Order: sequence, then C-alpha cells, then structure tokens
Amino acid sequence: MDDITIPTYIINVSQSLNCFEAILSQFEGKDEFDIKIFSITEEETEDLMYWKAVRKAIETAIYNDEDVILICDENHEFTSSYKKEQLVSIIYEAHRLQASILLGGVNGDFRNLLPLKLGITWLEAFSQSNFIIIFRSLYNKFLNESFCSTENFFKKLSLLTSNKFVIHPPISCFNRNNIKYKYDDENLQLFLTNSLQTSIARINKIHEIYQNITLNGCKNGN
Repeated sequence: MDDITIPTYIINVSQSLNCFEAILSQFEGKDEFDIKIFSITEEETEDLMYWKAVRKAIETAIYNDEDVILICDENHEFTSSYKKEQLVSIIYEAHRLQASILLGGVNGDFRNLLPLKLGITWLEAFSQSNFIIIFRSLYNKFLNESFCSTENFFKKLSLLTSNKFVIHPPISCFNRNNIKYKYDDENLQLFLTNSLQTSIARINKIHEIYQNITLNGCKNGN
C-alpha cells in the first residue's frame, strides 16, 4: 500500500487565507494524497462555484484516467480515527459494493443509515460533507447534469446516486475554527456548531444500537 496515492482536489471556496492554510496543514506528511488546489472563480452562489469546481476536477480525472478522486474543501479536518491502510481497504470494499460516493464523514442532516462490515455504512441521503470520494461510475452522470444557482450542491450530489456510503468511525470532521473565520454572526456560529454535534451524536447512536442488536443476536443464536 506504500505506493498508493489518491488524487485529491482541494476546493478553495472562501478565499480565506486562514482556511486555506488550515486545510493544507491537514495533509502535511500524508504522501498518500496527491494534492491539487482548485481556486474557483466567483459565481452567483457558493453552491454554483462548488459545482463548477467539482465538474472541472472530474474532467481532469477523466483526462488523467483516475478511477477515484477525493474532493475536499477547506473545512475538512482529519479525526483521530484516520489511518491510511484502513482508508485504502475501505475504498476497495466500497468499490466492491459498486459505490459511486464514499464520504469520510457527514456534517449536518442525513437520512437512513445501514451499518455494514469493514467500517462502511450505506446512507440514503446527506446534506453536507467535507471529504467526498467520487468513483468513476459517477463521472459521466455528474457531467451530464445541469445545475442552477438556486440549487444546493450537496443535496444535488446526493440525489445523483443511491450507491452512497460513509466511513464510520468518521475520518473527517468540520474544522470548527473555520466557522469563526468564515462567519461573523455569533448566532450562526452557534447554530452550525450545534448542528455538527447533533449529526455526530445521531450517527454514533445508530451504530451503538446496531452493535447491541448484532451482539444480542449472536448471543441468542448460541
């Protein structure tokens, strides 16, 4: 696994120097990620900017014949659960399950989780993530989709495929310091922080219940 590298496209949306330096520091010493920086041109909305940046990244991936790419924005932060070998194994497992999208974690709302083996969980829908692995199977479908300024990038991406998975325990979370860098409104900062904490607690509770059911099922089977 030492020679494996993951094409990584960092989307620099906010143009904040603090955020930009923070995301670069996350990848220091991690040679498994082949970093490319995409600073995007200003559009009507941040969602439209993000869509166009990911579209450009996918076009580059097709040109480079890349089977998977990682889309990361400046709000990503690795958790203590991150391990290179585990990520590579999970990517292979997700590919075996015909995944189109694999998330390093979920920020904000999500719908219906199904925990599976090897640290991977199927989910029906998500509303935000800062660490998104996109598989080749989604490239053309993404490029063939139109996007308007009133749409939400993450919700639109989530609707493109039912083959979506998330890593658990998560290896990516929202860099909470960036909330202060990006938003001056303290009420908004508090709302976003609480939303992140709520989504993490929900996911952990679902996995706790699943593990208890599985454990009790095994005991009853014996």
